[in-house]
Amino acid sequence: MDLVVFVSYPVEASITAVARGLEILENIDRVVLVSTPEWRDIVSDIARCLSGLVKVDTFTEFRDPLVDPRGYSLESSLSYLSNIVSEGSCVAISSGSRLEVASALLASRPRCVLYVAFGWGPWRGAFYPFTPRPLETAYLYGECLARIRVDEQLVSELGKRFASLIPKLAGDIPVLRRRVLETQLEINKLIEDPLATPSKAPPQPPRCPPLSISIGCRGFNASTYVSNYCSPTEMISKIGALAREALQKIDSALLNRAASDELSLASTILRLSGIATLALGNTLLVDAVKRLRQAVAIDTNVVYGGLHTQLHDSPEAAKHIVYPICIDLELYTKVTHATGLKTIEAELALHAAEEIKSSVKAIDYSATYTPCEVSLYLSKHSIATTDKKAYERLLSKRGNEAHLLQHKPLNTIEMKPSYTLRKASYAYYATTQLTAIAKTIKNATRGHLRIDIRLGNKQLA
Repeated sequence: MDLVVFVSYPVEASITAVARGLEILENIDRVVLVSTPEWRDIVSDIARCLSGLVKVDTFTEFRDPLVDPRGYSLESSLSYLSNIVSEGSCVAISSGSRLEVASALLASRPRCVLYVAFGWGPWRGAFYPFTPRPLETAYLYGECLARIRVDEQLVSELGKRFASLIPKLAGDIPVLRRRVLETQLEINKLIEDPLATPSKAPPQPPRCPPLSISIGCRGFNASTYVSNYCSPTEMISKIGALAREALQKIDSALLNRAASDELSLASTILRLSGIATLALGNTLLVDAVKRLRQAVAIDTNVVYGGLHTQLHDSPEAAKHIVYPICIDLELYTKVTHATGLKTIEAELALHAAEEIKSSVKAIDYSATYTPCEVSLYLSKHSIATTDKKAYERLLSKRGNEAHLLQHKPLNTIEMKPSYTLRKASYAYYATTQLTAIAKTIKNATRGHLRIDIRLGNKQLA
């Protein structure tokens, strides 16, 4: 059977449709990639990745009559497609398939239609198998022969082959972001259920393992248990519950003057990973920034707070974020002079800062006063901080231009559009990022901080 995929914007959805189609469907003999001429290069890259795994043919001269009406009628476009799509084909439709083209492909009456959903959020710019399978659920229509279980070796092979496409789409990948995507690939290999729903069959609960997370140190412990990793709604609820428990216990410890380096590192990891969500009021920070429609300079604590994750979700908000250079001065000073667990904390913040700088357009090189709140106070921009004391003592004097941010449980955050799916994308990203961080720092913490993450009987970190 042929797997026919139309490649267009957003490309990550088109690549996901190819990967999920190969993963789900039996007896795919050939992949057919169709595009308009402007996507010729990326089509060639995808074909190169698949070379040796499956036969690939490309057709990159399709003309969309609604986009390019110079002599290209709907009849001629349909004729072009009819020479490509046979009645025995499976057509994959995704967010990367234009409605008009998808309709034209379906007009050829293929044997099987595969629709692949795509969960955006902070996974924007990435694609399957480096994104969570529960966010890329598939729906089958017609006579589709689907696998009962996913082939772990195939998932691994797709990861190896498609890895070279990530920098082509997103440029240089910061260290922490790369670790997150690599970790998600490993998680996908542990899930047997292809998460593909036939149209004529009653929906079945996914056969997915449970997820357990525990983070603790001297005087502090928080945990959660997700009975079904492939349930987006349960992931939102349980990750939110973990954040609520952790934030309450950390605040209580600080009120009782039980602060320690271990507790400080645990607090930083919960915020930086996204388990606790950075917000202005009850609104996701990047959504609030878009509504403000003005440049917002951030304090160093916002770097520790997980802004880097949200900027993957919202390139529009990234245009309004100003990165003061005093952040680098503070972080490099901390890395140079810190010892023990404080070194780990500062190095994690440097990785987050690297991601932020790869996303934002404006770096304020004149903001050289430290501590950074002094530079912010003197800034011509609106300012944002999570430091309540700095806000009350100094920054609040800027009036409406100063914004005090907070960390809140994900399930309490207002988030639009695609309310549930977008929230779920943050829940999965936080879980995977926490896993990536835990694996990175495990040896360095020497047992002072314990992070245990398990998927079924497999220990992830």
